Amino acid sequence: MTTSYQPQLELAKAAALEAGKIISSYCKVDSTADRSSKLVDVKANPVDLVTEVDKRVEVLITKLIKEAFPDDVIIGEEDQADSPNGGQDDPFPTGRCWCVDPIDGTTNFVHNYPFVAVSIGYMDGGVPRVGVIYNPITESMYEASEGKGAFLNGKKISIDSDASSVKDCLLVNNIGHYRHEDFVDESAERVKKWLKAGLRGYRASGSAAQNLAHVAT
Repeated sequence: MTTSYQPQLELAKAAALEAGKIISSYCKVDSTADRSSKLVDVKANPVDLVTEVDKRVEVLITKLIKEAFPDDVIIGEEDQADSPNGGQDDPFPTGRCWCVDPIDGTTNFVHNYPFVAVSIGYMDGGVPRVGVIYNPITESMYEASEGKGAFLNGKKISIDSDASSVKDCLLVNNIGHYRHEDFVDESAERVKKWLKAGLRGYRASGSAAQNLAHVAT
C-alpha cells in the first residue's frame, strides 16, 4: 500500500506561506525596512551571511512542524532546529525528518534581489517524500510529493527532455561563499570549460533551491 504524504505536503506549504509573509514584509517597495533593519551577521566568512529574519523564519517553521508532528526530527540551517547548521556534523536521520532552509538566498535577501526562497523538505526512511520551495517575492510555490509529480502554483511541471548537450542548455550554478584561491580558480575553470563546450547560457541566481525548481519550470 502506497503511503500518502499529503498531510506533510499541506503543512510544508502552509508553513512556507506564513514564512513568506515575514520575508516579503522586508522586501516590499513601500516597506520602511532597509538593509540595516534585517540585522545582518556573518557565519563562516564575510560573504556567508545570516540575518535575524532567517532565524525568525526558522523559529516559525520549526514551531508549526513541532505542533503537527511533535516526534519528527528537524534539521535547520540556523540555530532553532534539532540539528542546527544543517546537521552537517551529525549522522543523517533515517526516520521521519524535516529539512528546513528558512531563507535560501540570504545574500539576495540582504540586497533586495528577488531570488529568495523558503525551502522545506520531508524525508521518511532516508528517502525524500515531500518538497516545497516558495519564493514570496514572485509568489511562486513549487511543490512535489512522492508519486504525485511536481507543480508550480497548481500547474503541473516537468523537465525539458529535448536537451541533449550543454549547447541546448541554460545552466544555473552558484559559486558559493568560499573565496580562498584554490576554490576561486576551480570555479573559474569550471565555468570556462562549460563556455568552451558551447553552453547556451549561464546563470547564478544565488539560491540553490530556486535553481533546482527552475529545472522543471
